[in-house]
Amino acid sequence: MKILLCSMPDTVPQFSAKTWRAPNLAISSIAGNIQPHHEVILADLVLKRKNLLSSIKKTVEEYQPDVVGLSAMTFQFNMARRIAEFIKSLHRDIKIVIGGYHATLMYEEIASSDDGRPFDYIIRGEGENIFRDMLDVIEGKQKWENISGLSYRRNGGFLHNPPSLVENLDTLPLPRRDARMWSGYLFSWEKLDSLEAAV
Repeated sequence: MKILLCSMPDTVPQFSAKTWRAPNLAISSIAGNIQPHHEVILADLVLKRKNLLSSIKKTVEEYQPDVVGLSAMTFQFNMARRIAEFIKSLHRDIKIVIGGYHATLMYEEIASSDDGRPFDYIIRGEGENIFRDMLDVIEGKQKWENISGLSYRRNGGFLHNPPSLVENLDTLPLPRRDARMWSGYLFSWEKLDSLEAAV
């Protein structure tokens, strides 16, 4: 399958998008855990704020993903919902996954309201293994009910599997920085990248 993972274009209010365009480590880490027989690309939309919809449309039409994963914090969720609706308007059959802090904490509210309409799956908690296992289910290699931390559509609504355990960072493959589509990450006009470490 072809997988497109997107971070949101919104930045925290303390940082100007002109001088702070950071890569999203979460989607890089998700990509690092996807089985190698899948294709995956990363779209940090903070790099495309000035031409957001045209960049998304071009990416979707050229890459033709089977699954699109969106990562959003609470202040980014409305943007994620709008992007999901836009992608669905381009290609109705694309499966769209929402993950991140907001989806983890507010999954019941999302699932029970119009906010959940454009999403096919909700990932709750750390998504590296959940996303990988979800792709296995789509391919028929696992059963939906066996994936902890996943909410998925059934009979017009969402079913919520039990929560997942906290991941051991030492067991996860490294992030896939090589899957990034675009360049231009910066902080105060200097090149920028990110890493995560357990202490």
